[in-house]
Amino acid sequence: MKYLIEIAVGPVQDFIASARKLRDLWFGSTLLSELSKCVAKSMQSQGCSLIFPAPANAADLEFCSELVVANKILAEYEGDDPRNVVNNAKKSWKDLLLQISEETLQAIDSNSRYRTMNVNVELFRAQIADFGEFFAAWVPVNQDDYGASRHEVEKMLAGRKNLREFYAPTWNGFGIPKNSLDGMRETVIRNEKACISGLLKRNEKLDAIGLVKRFWTMKNKRRVKKFDDLADIASASWFKRIESNSETQKLRKQFEALFEDGENFPKDAIYEESTNQDTWLEYGCNNTLQACETLRKLRRKDMAGAPQKYSCVLLGDGDNMGAAIDKIKTKDGFQNFTKELSLFADKVKNIVEENDGCLIYAGGDDVMAFVPMGTALKCADELRLAFAETMAPICKSQGITTLPTLSVGMAIVHHSEPLSNALDYARRAEKIAKNFDDKNALAISQNKRSGAPIVVSGKWEKQGDLPGLVERMQKMIAQYTSDSDDSTLPSRLGYQLREAYVEAGDKLEYKVNGGKLVPMNAQSALVQRIFLQKKNASEEMNQLLVGRTSIRKLSDELVVARQIAGVVSDV
Repeated sequence: MKYLIEIAVGPVQDFIASARKLRDLWFGSTLLSELSKCVAKSMQSQGCSLIFPAPANAADLEFCSELVVANKILAEYEGDDPRNVVNNAKKSWKDLLLQISEETLQAIDSNSRYRTMNVNVELFRAQIADFGEFFAAWVPVNQDDYGASRHEVEKMLAGRKNLREFYAPTWNGFGIPKNSLDGMRETVIRNEKACISGLLKRNEKLDAIGLVKRFWTMKNKRRVKKFDDLADIASASWFKRIESNSETQKLRKQFEALFEDGENFPKDAIYEESTNQDTWLEYGCNNTLQACETLRKLRRKDMAGAPQKYSCVLLGDGDNMGAAIDKIKTKDGFQNFTKELSLFADKVKNIVEENDGCLIYAGGDDVMAFVPMGTALKCADELRLAFAETMAPICKSQGITTLPTLSVGMAIVHHSEPLSNALDYARRAEKIAKNFDDKNALAISQNKRSGAPIVVSGKWEKQGDLPGLVERMQKMIAQYTSDSDDSTLPSRLGYQLREAYVEAGDKLEYKVNGGKLVPMNAQSALVQRIFLQKKNASEEMNQLLVGRTSIRKLSDELVVARQIAGVVSDV
């Protein structure tokens, strides 16, 4: 008899969301993917035909392969009882988690700096044994309606996940402080004063899974490529400027030599707010006075200048994916659809890295990445185009007429913003993008250290006379950074328009007559007059008003574009 088996592993919150450093976030998603991959490999070895994921070859399911697997695995199995398949997959899943946790303890024990944490090994192992979620469901395959079978197993799995199992902890946590990341489990670090440059702050508390996310990468030399913190992303353009000059390169080497980790020193050490003795000692600096003087020289305007303090969190999610999958009626159709999603994930990695970003997760139609502000718009636009290009052929072959699209939420955040806050801002922006009719939109949330957040949003494509959001923003950025006085936008234009909005109202209405823009109400005339009063007013600036209906939205876009332009002009 044939069955559809679906397995879900987790919890996603503990694997991904509980993070202080990018390394925590990256390895949390990587660990979840590896555990899911392990389950898929076990099922395939027992004769299952995998549907989600659909690996191209056996090597794709090997540990630490490039394939990213989501936390749900769907497979077809022909046999008597799927229970044995599920039990064996669960054992493989647990064995891998135990292996990784023991390798983490070995990494800590082999390094004298790491041993200063004085890890409570007994509590560590008890928490690992208690950690993780594994849910499974299966249904007989309806050969006449494969889609109905998939819906049925989805429903069964959702019901199983809602049957919560609660067990008392096997350890006594009385009097032990909770961990710093999410406050759910007790810390396994006994020495509160332990401080490891680039890895552990003084008084930072980590539970077992937090310790795995932070230190397993040290054992296997798998670190987030180039990036550990938001400061690494924000300062990327600054380090590029340093590399363009032999004198600044020399100063950088002098600065790096003053830190225990050399070139891997914590990058937030370059910012003025971090320029104090206690912070640098915590970062492993052995001569704070010399470091301060070297950094002062680097930050001079005639050298590298001041480093950029803001970067972007980017979240992408496919639109109308459920409706598209519902149209697929065969196992081969599901497998081919999954293969195309894996192909998109490969493209995502290249696109993010080409834009100097750090990819955290790309599984199916989900994307999480951190990107420098100067390349964020380009990166987002390339991602949605790559998604459309990838999905078009498979949708056509499966008779799917409403093509899936990609909506993206981006958050501009300060390098010292807690990672949990940065992700929340990006999720809110993504939700705004998904709330558009037919979705297929971009939303950007600007979150400065002072003042309320500013959110700009819009469709990717042109709407009537109004260009798409990326095109509008890129045009503004080009005018802010132009060398020509005739086309440069005044830096305070966005704020002046906001004042006009408060005084006169929000509605804008123009029509084009003989190639000229004609205001159709008082607010529109006021805004046009603000543009034309500028010494460097130009027809190009006037064209920013075409298709506009809101003064506030225009002013917000100008304010956000102005900040991005400041980074673009630095590169």
